[in-house]
Amino acid sequence: MVPLRSLALLLLAAVAAGCDSPRKELDRHELTVAVKSLGSLSAEAEVLAEELEQQHVTEAFALAHQQALAQESLKLSEQLAKPVPAKLEAPQQQAAQLNLRLRQTLLQVARAARPEQLAQLRHGLQEVSAEAKSLEDAL
Repeated sequence: MVPLRSLALLLLAAVAAGCDSPRKELDRHELTVAVKSLGSLSAEAEVLAEELEQQHVTEAFALAHQQALAQESLKLSEQLAKPVPAKLEAPQQQAAQLNLRLRQTLLQVARAARPEQLAQLRHGLQEVSAEAKSLEDAL
């Protein structure tokens, strides 16, 4: 027989796990917040690339900051993977694709050796920011 205390802990754990369940639909407001976060992350990555290009930060700092931004992007991808109502499927897919582009570009920043590489990465991040803003406005 399971003690009452153990049963209560199991029940509490099950409730807590269900609070942010991937089965919970992402509504328009949550998708808008996610898209704003995407634009913000992209802008921050762009600043990081610019600071690295101008040699205002060390490579070690850039790598640590890059990893932190990549973690935030990963959290965002988990949020964007939630189911959505049919009318939000297209913008959700656009946001997920933008987030993927952000992460792919971001992971190259600290390794970029030449200023022209960093400039090209910054350009890609600017495009992601602009597309995120357009998507946000469309929501």
